[in-house]
Amino acid sequence: VTGTHIRLVLGRAAKAIERVDRDSIADTGLNFSDFSILEALLHKGPLRVLLFSALPDDVKRLDIEEEQAQVLQTLNPLIQDGWVALEMPDDGRFETLTHELQQQQYDLVFLSGHGRYDWEDHYGVFYFENAHGRAVEIKDSELAKAFIGRGVSCVVLSACESAKATTGLAQSLVKQGITHVVGMR
Repeated sequence: VTGTHIRLVLGRAAKAIERVDRDSIADTGLNFSDFSILEALLHKGPLRVLLFSALPDDVKRLDIEEEQAQVLQTLNPLIQDGWVALEMPDDGRFETLTHELQQQQYDLVFLSGHGRYDWEDHYGVFYFENAHGRAVEIKDSELAKAFIGRGVSCVVLSACESAKATTGLAQSLVKQGITHVVGMR
């Protein structure tokens, strides 16, 4: 047996393993690049996701339930396969968000609710709920402080005007070191 022969056999075996591997990845419903990203994260366990929604009673009603259902539908195969661990608190208070961030290190946070940008004073706000379900405005700077030192890699702000200007909710989170922030204009 020569080195060339061993190399040919191992090369063919590697290609066969790769075909089986790609087929099993396709069975998860992911494409190869999505799987590669998740695989890189797997060394530290499942991707920890917080889906946090606030819907105060005294502001215009949003279809938060539909948004939650879409996120759940998308993540459910990954949750079932152990790639994602999802938390969805049923409490839209700012104190609950800060408690969640202190108790668990999340990789991804979805923050869903109402937001606005104050053009006169140049800051963004997110509307949380108080203990009675009424709206409480939390300024961008206070919201950003809740994420300091928490290890969150990505925040998705599903709130109006959360990325409206060069200051505001999204920008305050970026300034705190969150590497990926998605907001709405």
